[in-house]
Amino acid sequence: MFITGLLVGTAAGAVLGLLFAPEEGSKTREMLRMKLEELKRKKKNLEKAISDLHEEISGLGDEDEDFDEKENPAAT
Repeated sequence: MFITGLLVGTAAGAVLGLLFAPEEGSKTREMLRMKLEELKRKKKNLEKAISDLHEEISGLGDEDEDFDEKENPAAT
């Protein structure tokens, strides 16, 4: 939830900053387009990192079960 708020706040700040900047409309639109592409790329990378972390954490639970079986065969 915090990360979503951070991303939305960053995007809103970038858009407002660009809209109030003293640039030509075409330059402003191009900068907005580039920032949007960058934000999409960062979102995709963040989603991948979260997915990888989730898989890694899920795998840790399986390792704990294997460890328990090796240490205490009666626990199974």
